[in-house]
Order: sequence, then structure tokens, then C-alpha cells
Amino acid sequence: MADLEGKRAIVTGGSSGIGAATAQALVDAGARVVTGSRSDGTLDVTDPASSERFVERALEELGGLDILVNNAGL
Repeated sequence: MADLEGKRAIVTGGSSGIGAATAQALVDAGARVVTGSRSDGTLDVTDPASSERFVERALEELGGLDILVNNAGL
């Protein structure tokens, strides 16, 4: 993966499988990453309020966003 030093990323569905691997690859490439998933209680993409809270928290933590990986699937 390319050098992503200083980039900020959100990965949905990031607690296992492809999402977890993607989040780890981004971290390994230098990005700061916030993950969310239903299984870890941080994000339910079927609930608009949950999605809004997750994004607001992630943007506050990261200070902006460069990369979005929408991996949560239902």
C-alpha cells in the first residue's frame, strides 16, 4: 500500500474480516483510522442517528477525513 502518513480514515464494518484487515493495512501505511461496527457497539448503519453520531465522533477524533471505506453491509 502507498504511504498514507498523516491521512485520516474511517472504516465501517471494521471489527472483523475485510474491514479489520483494511483498517490494519491503513494503519500500517501510516494513516490514522477510526473503525465502527455493530458488533463493537459503535455503529449501526441501519440507524441514521447511530451513523450520524459515529461520523461526528470520528471527525472530531481525526480532525477531518481523507479516506472512507464503506465496508459495513446489510
